[in-house]
Amino acid sequence: MGLGDTSYEQFNEMAISCDNSMAKMGATRLYELGAANAETYTTEDDFIKWKDNLWSNLFEHFGKLETTEMKATVKAKPAQRPQGEPNALPWVLSSESVKADVAFEYAMNIRNYQKSTDVTVSHVKEMRQKTDQGSTLEIMFNIKDTGIVYKTAGNLAIYAENSQVDVEKFAKLMTYDLDQGFTLVANDKFGGRKAQMPIP
Repeated sequence: MGLGDTSYEQFNEMAISCDNSMAKMGATRLYELGAANAETYTTEDDFIKWKDNLWSNLFEHFGKLETTEMKATVKAKPAQRPQGEPNALPWVLSSESVKADVAFEYAMNIRNYQKSTDVTVSHVKEMRQKTDQGSTLEIMFNIKDTGIVYKTAGNLAIYAENSQVDVEKFAKLMTYDLDQGFTLVANDKFGGRKAQMPIP
């Protein structure tokens, strides 16, 4: 399934190129190539329409390859998700609260925020031909004398600071004391998908 945008010069070129290359190498086509268009805001609809017959095609193909031994294999039932309490949050305050002025080093992405480097934006270019339905910007950063080395497929994160108003609203809603540091831990009473821990 290719994801593209007709406002760009080449629409879904990567998906088309991959599809053609696989055909040249003798690949067996199991399903048609799909092409989603972000410009018309139909990406999700395009995908849903494309995958409509996907599984039936795959089951039909691989069903022919299934052996008697494979069919006899007993499949394990999926684990039942615990019900939990209906209004339980996915996390709760840890009983081990600490003073807010204590320095933290979390084993998660916040450490990148704490050790981030300021860089200068040297170039901003609009990539879309029409901007009435949105904008896509190419942004160049000057990393000279920053100690940062560009590597292929490297990622650059832009960290925004939380609005103080939002922080105070959240604290009031959750009855958290902003003068007290705290950590959030998984709530055993929550029956939904478990939150990734730790959360600072």
